[in-house]
Amino acid sequence: MRLHDESYDSDLFCTDASTGRQWLAFAIEECVRAAQAGGAGLIVYSRQEGFALGEVAKFLVQNARQKLGDSVDNFFSQQQRVTGGRDLRLFELSADVLLWLGAERIDTFVTGGRPDSTPL
Repeated sequence: MRLHDESYDSDLFCTDASTGRQWLAFAIEECVRAAQAGGAGLIVYSRQEGFALGEVAKFLVQNARQKLGDSVDNFFSQQQRVTGGRDLRLFELSADVLLWLGAERIDTFVTGGRPDSTPL
């Protein structure tokens, strides 16, 4: 299972600053493996843009990065400059959708864990 927040950086702009698309693809593969083994897979795709900064802020960050290059450092520095913050998501609420869907057990939880990690 994976709780995935839409990422304009990787899903739309295909940049290297976000590993969201890689983690989503990896989670889909894990869901297929689970289904082939007689289980089930679940991906909850949240349409809030990754850091919940909003579309306008994300486009401003992307435009500023065009001159500086596609790197994680440039992404976070421009995000801080444009928005004054790094991450506005409410992680305390992210598991609620699992309760609403009636999930009772999770055998494998696919997550990046930290911004610089990549799927195995």
